[in-house]
Amino acid sequence: MVINIEHTSMVCLLKKGAKGAESMMHNGEITTMTAFIEVFLAKVLERFATKQGKFESDISEGLFKTASPHEEINEELLEELEIHEDIPVYNDLPLDALPSGEITTMFVSLIQNELSRTIDVPVLVAKGKIEGPVLGVTSTLHGNEVNGIPVISKLFREIDVESLRGTLVGVPVLNPPGFSRRQRAFLDGRDLNRIFPGKPAGTSSQTYCHMILEKFAKKFDYHLDLHTAGLGRVNSLYVRADMNNPITHQMAVLQQSQIILHNTAPDGSLRIASMALGIPSITVEIGNPLQIHQEFVECALSGVRATLDWLNMLPIYPSEKIEETSSRAKTTTCTRSYWVYAEHGGMLQVMPKINTWVSKGDVVAVVRDVFGNILVKYKAKEDSIVIGKSVNPICCAGERVVHLGVCDDEFGKKK
Repeated sequence: MVINIEHTSMVCLLKKGAKGAESMMHNGEITTMTAFIEVFLAKVLERFATKQGKFESDISEGLFKTASPHEEINEELLEELEIHEDIPVYNDLPLDALPSGEITTMFVSLIQNELSRTIDVPVLVAKGKIEGPVLGVTSTLHGNEVNGIPVISKLFREIDVESLRGTLVGVPVLNPPGFSRRQRAFLDGRDLNRIFPGKPAGTSSQTYCHMILEKFAKKFDYHLDLHTAGLGRVNSLYVRADMNNPITHQMAVLQQSQIILHNTAPDGSLRIASMALGIPSITVEIGNPLQIHQEFVECALSGVRATLDWLNMLPIYPSEKIEETSSRAKTTTCTRSYWVYAEHGGMLQVMPKINTWVSKGDVVAVVRDVFGNILVKYKAKEDSIVIGKSVNPICCAGERVVHLGVCDDEFGKKK
């Protein structure tokens, strides 16, 4: 067969054919090497047929006719400009089809954007050789909350997949559009963590949340959702969990955070939607937005390691050592919390540091006008610990000022 290649890169076409055949093999559409070769050749010829060029057939020669010198230059240019997409993109999370004893990197498509291109979410999967639970660790559901990304990347760099029992799934950026725009919200300006479980046919954010549950959360047996404070605020290292649930209670304790907040709200969060599906889920708040808080990142990573150990997925260290470390962390467990909201606009100053105690009646914040006159002082309503606070000095009425946690004798059923 003689094929005259015009304005086409031979190398590019061969790569496209191999990629197409490899994808079909991963999907289980072809199972033998003979079938692989047949599909490979068919894909190459199909690519030839769609490109500009003249085809000549001579079965007896079985050679490709070489192109002219100026065509070779074009081929080199095309090869140089080609975008190599070595990371596969799937329409779903194919845990059962992935190889055991390996770490697989992929993208999973959720919905299409305005250019009819899919929004592809980056995913890491470490699949052990021994069957066991699936632990999902997600991050950056709010696009400007990035401390979970290094937690997941470090976790997968260090993990011994040969010793792993079960499957570890890491989703470093769950909201790529928000991440690209360095913003909390999704494409339509909505907060994704307020509209779960979403809808199969709704707004773009509702549809997106529905697909997160379908393609990710429903594949998990346990779930850790990593967040940070919102823009203009700072947080302690704290966990939100249903402390009346024995599983999420233990998961929360294992994070060895500064504060644990018993919380079954807000409705509309990924955590609450996962819990409604019977998937134990907690939220870990790791410091501040749009910056890497290295100390908190390391603490959060230790918490994930401890969770793997507790689930008997990967022995990190003996359970006794986890308990000792947890007691040394001196975690404060709050039964409830409340935000102080600004009643006046002006220049805001919040006095106490995060993870410090304030007594009932203590002044926690002051708002001044632009001339320096005090407009209002905000006081703690009861003895409480500072979970988070605003650090933005420009304050409008109705904005959040300080987040205070309270320790009662027992956990409420709905707080």
